[in-house]
Amino acid sequence: MEKRHKIWLAVLAVLLVAAIVGVFVVRGQLTDREADYATAMSQLTEQQQSAAELEAQVEQLTGDLEASQTEASGLSSDLEAAQSRVTELEAQVAELEGEAGVSAEQVAALEGELEASAARVTELEGELEASAARVTELEGELASMVQPASSADEAETEPAGDAPDANAVSTEPSGDEPQTEGEPQTGEDPAGEVEQILDSDMTDAEKIEAIQALEAELTARIAELSDAVAELEAERAELGGAEGELEQMEGDLAAAEAAVADLEAQLAEGNARIAELQAEIESLNAQSATDSEALESLRAELAAQEEESASLAAQLEEAVAEYEAQLAELQAYRISRDLADGEAMTSTGAMEVIHVAGDGVTGAWSYTNGTLSGNAVELSIELDGVEIYRSELLEPGDSLVEIALSEPLTAGTHEAVAVTTVYGDDGEAQFASRVPVLIEVAG
Repeated sequence: MEKRHKIWLAVLAVLLVAAIVGVFVVRGQLTDREADYATAMSQLTEQQQSAAELEAQVEQLTGDLEASQTEASGLSSDLEAAQSRVTELEAQVAELEGEAGVSAEQVAALEGELEASAARVTELEGELEASAARVTELEGELASMVQPASSADEAETEPAGDAPDANAVSTEPSGDEPQTEGEPQTGEDPAGEVEQILDSDMTDAEKIEAIQALEAELTARIAELSDAVAELEAERAELGGAEGELEQMEGDLAAAEAAVADLEAQLAEGNARIAELQAEIESLNAQSATDSEALESLRAELAAQEEESASLAAQLEEAVAEYEAQLAELQAYRISRDLADGEAMTSTGAMEVIHVAGDGVTGAWSYTNGTLSGNAVELSIELDGVEIYRSELLEPGDSLVEIALSEPLTAGTHEAVAVTTVYGDDGEAQFASRVPVLIEVAG
């Protein structure tokens, strides 16, 4: 009966070890799958962050592009307004230049007329001065002639008799001065004419009448000269008005020239502003082209990132599905299934109690690496963290029944740990399982 119990205990121990080994295998594979899942999730998160950053950059560049386009539109409006203003100023300049040309022609014509009038005035002034001097001279001569005429009138009142007048002048004409009898010789020299009258054979009454006729003629000539002087004064007044008009036109011409200069300055300023606006528009167009290129590049990069994210998401879904399938498979794990590459399996049996003789070193412990095991194992025992036994490498089918501890133990029961290390075909340790055991030392 006791032997049967031992057999059952051995079977239970074997099943327990197999279950423990299976759990460790499952845990190892689960850990690997969880690490792969975490890595895939981390990559997906990074890709999502990159996509979010790219979207933010795209939005920023889109905003910058719209702002640049708005600014360029505003500058275009300013440019159109400036060009319209320049056209208006050019029209005003052309109009003022035409008016200035007409004014210049009028000024030139008036200057010519003014010069001619000035020359005429100078000529008339000379004639006026000569006429005034001649009038003064004639007035003096006339005054001197009036006195002899008065004396002659007094002489007529005395009896003349038959004697000839001593002052009688011969009526016979001389060869040098032909005269008409009873008429004085008229000429350009009034004094000479008076002398001719006085020297003629006319009576005193006729002489006085001739002198009075000469005086009337001189008076008429003086009146004519006065009219000429008045006419000269009128021409001088007209000339003064022409001079005022000329000054007014010169002022208008100067104002027109100043307006033309001002408009030319405004035109130059408008052209400079147009050049500045055109430069700004070209700069904004270049910046807009650069931003558009950068935006297109970022959009392409974003599309690539989205494709990569979609691919990673698909891979993640595939990995999750595979992980879930393998997890379900591992949960339904069976010892009899075929091992995949990288997997390890052991089928071992060990007693839970190690019996040690009174020397504290020699013990009896049954441990078997079954033939179903796919790997070699190595058995060790630790007490309070110190290794007190290590076996040789046990291939599948090997077993041991006795052990020799590396140091003696005191009599009594000790709680220890049995460590089974599984090795692969390459001799590298795959994993280890730790099972608590009791060590009973005989007293």
